[in-house]
Amino acid sequence: MDKKDKDIVLFSCATFDEKVPQVLALTPSINGIPLPQLVSEFERARHYEPAGGYGGIVPKHFNYGPLEKYFLGEYDECNYFKQLSAAYILGRECGEVGCWPLDSHKSKRNSYADSKSCGSPTDI
Repeated sequence: MDKKDKDIVLFSCATFDEKVPQVLALTPSINGIPLPQLVSEFERARHYEPAGGYGGIVPKHFNYGPLEKYFLGEYDECNYFKQLSAAYILGRECGEVGCWPLDSHKSKRNSYADSKSCGSPTDI
């Protein structure tokens, strides 16, 4: 990819569990590849042995606030994510973010949210 090219980040919204169709998961993809797949490939290439896989975040399972602000890092002063200085971008495949989320530390510049780094709780 030419350095002038930008990665394209899109979000898919799909039913998290077919038994409960009103519960949706929001999953990012980068250049058409779902982020859980990219993370899995990254971990396998480095011989990591994760206990499970990643999945999209499930807004019904956690209070992210308005998602249009959440993914841009626009939080109220007392917001959990403002204090964390990060955003959960993937949860576990079970739909929870509490045990092992993939988070992104972001900066906002030129009206774009740039991801500075990603990691799991043990990476911090």
